[in-house]
Amino acid sequence: GRRLARPRRRQRRIARPLSAQGRSLTVDMPEDQAPPVDTAMDEPRPSTPGEDHPEPPPFTLEGKRVFVAHVDSRVGGVLGRAFRDAGCDVRGVRDGEKEVEFAKETYMADYDRHDGMRRAALAAADIVLIPLAVAPHTEAAKDTIEAVEAAAADDGKKRVIVGVSSASSWAGGTRPRGDGEETAAADLERRVPVRGPGKLVADAERLVARAHKPGRLECFCVLPGMLYGEGEFDDGFLGLCRGAWEGEAVPVFGDGLNVLPLCHAGNVAAVAMELAAEALDPDPRVSAVPDAIEPDATGAVDSAVVVPRTLNLNPKPAVPAYPSAVGSLASRYVLAVDEDTPGATQISVAASIAREFAVPLVRFPASSLALSERLTPNLLTHAEFRSSDIARRAIVANATRHRGGWGAPVEVEDPRPADVLDVEDEKNDEKNGEKAGGADGGGGDDAPAEVEDDGSPWELAPPRVGGAPAVIAAFLERNNLVPLRLLVRGPPLSFPGALAEQIAEAYSVASLTPASLVRHWLPKCDQEVKDKCGYVEPEPEPEPEPEPEPE
Repeated sequence: GRRLARPRRRQRRIARPLSAQGRSLTVDMPEDQAPPVDTAMDEPRPSTPGEDHPEPPPFTLEGKRVFVAHVDSRVGGVLGRAFRDAGCDVRGVRDGEKEVEFAKETYMADYDRHDGMRRAALAAADIVLIPLAVAPHTEAAKDTIEAVEAAAADDGKKRVIVGVSSASSWAGGTRPRGDGEETAAADLERRVPVRGPGKLVADAERLVARAHKPGRLECFCVLPGMLYGEGEFDDGFLGLCRGAWEGEAVPVFGDGLNVLPLCHAGNVAAVAMELAAEALDPDPRVSAVPDAIEPDATGAVDSAVVVPRTLNLNPKPAVPAYPSAVGSLASRYVLAVDEDTPGATQISVAASIAREFAVPLVRFPASSLALSERLTPNLLTHAEFRSSDIARRAIVANATRHRGGWGAPVEVEDPRPADVLDVEDEKNDEKNGEKAGGADGGGGDDAPAEVEDDGSPWELAPPRVGGAPAVIAAFLERNNLVPLRLLVRGPPLSFPGALAEQIAEAYSVASLTPASLVRHWLPKCDQEVKDKCGYVEPEPEPEPEPEPEPE
């Protein structure tokens, strides 16, 4: 009944790290059963792409679900179309009854039956876009933010909220730095309280900024300058363009020398997409952004100069070696201003609109702007701002961005060689190639054709794009104001000609009648056609008699 003692085998302690909990767990294993210790993981990873660590593919937004509030508004349409073109599944809530063509599904805001579907779409969205200035009250923004916060608390999925503000909430209330320095995003904390609709927009901005939860709910407020392009906006230049289209003179308030911070609507969409991509990208990355965008002599920025990104190649680092550009933002506010056309004044923009519509300029006192119901008080803003780094990077990388602002079209160099071969020259080259091929026994196709230099000093000039003509063309197209060709017909004594004259005068278009066409073109025909039509040359007007010289 005596118990025998079993010999104890030697053991060693092996420590294995638990990366999830950040501590070590000690396991006792026999020495003869312990696996060999692999020290390969202790070696430092290479910091540059190589064969063992290839560069990861760039992150894209394709397939992401996007929810747009006020999707049928002008700002919502710009954002929705941009994300749709990026391959996103766009849904949203609309204020009117008409569907939008770029969204897969929309829901009416004041329709109770759509409330459940709207909240389900919000819960499933990866990116939520809120135009804060469309409905200047905080209830709609608060309801949207609360729904997203509840969905993030339930499933823990990372989401992004981007609120697009208006210049009415910040451009007129930010104190300048002084000494000619530009204002940056950090200076928005010193904003003077604004009144009217701008105060409600500022309150909605604070709701978005306070909803930020790092790592779970990334929230940003994009603060653009005075929006222009894509059909114009109520708090921008829509009133000026509409009045000029109707034939009215373009007003200038005060001396018109105040500097307006401008931002094209396409640049706002590019900034929103960059913020969403940076926040949802699983690999942290950061880009070195230049301190300023240097325009060339024409005022355009070279789109080929794109700052490369420095990527973190460690797939699961304990501490990110390179913080993301979004994580390094000191503020949730992102300024977006066009910097390739600095110094745009009120009178320069008004002159461009007047020139495109062929109407005069008229000057009014600055105090009379408050009496206008069509024009925005933002026309008297005087400030120079500097875009945030991430906004500047997004605008520079936007290949389809508008150039030239409200000025003249600018020349854009095309890196591809232009094909200027004429049709006749092409036929002659084919004939010469066939003759050469027949003489060489059919081997002419393999030999390259020699191009002779004609010695001409002329070369094709780069095409001119952008500027005020492109902005006005977009205004006419988005608002369905492109001149139509209208034919007015009717029986005798219905006076179709008088009706056509009234329509032409009301819409500032030309009126063409058979009599006017004959009077215009018949004097330019040859003599035979004139004789058949019985055309008689008008008698020359007598020369005025010279006035007698005073004695």
